[in-house]
Parts: sequence; C-alpha cells; structure tokens
Amino acid sequence: MKRLILYLILVPIVGTVAIMTYGTILTGWTPLDLITARLGHFVSVAYVQWLMPALIIAHVDRFIPLRGWARFGTISAVGYLALWVWMGLLYGFGLGWGGFLVPLTGAITAVICCWFSDMKWSGAV
Repeated sequence: MKRLILYLILVPIVGTVAIMTYGTILTGWTPLDLITARLGHFVSVAYVQWLMPALIIAHVDRFIPLRGWARFGTISAVGYLALWVWMGLLYGFGLGWGGFLVPLTGAITAVICCWFSDMKWSGAV
C-alpha cells in the first residue's frame, strides 16, 4: 500500500516535469518561463495525464518478482506502454514522432520511481 501511494504521488510529478522539460526544450522557453507561465498548466495536467499510468506502473511493480536491471527494464517497458496507450486514448494515436518520444518520458519516470522506491524499502533513504 505504501508503494502504491508513493507511485501515485511521484509518477505524476516526475512525469509532468519530464514532459514540460521536453516541451520547453522544443519550444525554446527558459526554465523560468516553465516555472512561472506553466505552473497552472502543470497542476491541471499532472493528474489527468499521469494517474492511470501511475496505477498501472505501481501494480506491475508490486507483483513483478524480478530484481536489479531486469526489474528496471521491465518497469521502463511497462511505463512506456502505459503512457503510450493512455496518451493514445486521450489524444489519439496519430501523433507522429511525438507518439514515440512522449511515452519515453513514461519509461524514464517509471525507472526513476522504481529506483526511488527500491532505495526507500532497502533503507538507503
């Protein structure tokens, strides 16, 4: 239960920061613009776009028996697929290159949260 709550808090925050950083790099905004102009957008988008992928990643992470790099690889694939399917359902599957790059942030987010939760449960944090 603690791991599920950790994922429900971390995945939307880390994922939205990753997506907005990706968008900021593509549009040429500065990090200050990201914080000031897009803060309201950040809050509104975080849980709409990331709640369902967070639930999927948390449940797979809970029941997966692997450890180490195999666990991180599996969780990153689940994060990628969960975000790809969820974004496809929300916005349509015809996103072009964005349809492949945006779910990559789901994989990165899943690995970061899996790594942090493994550190937390092993007593390193």
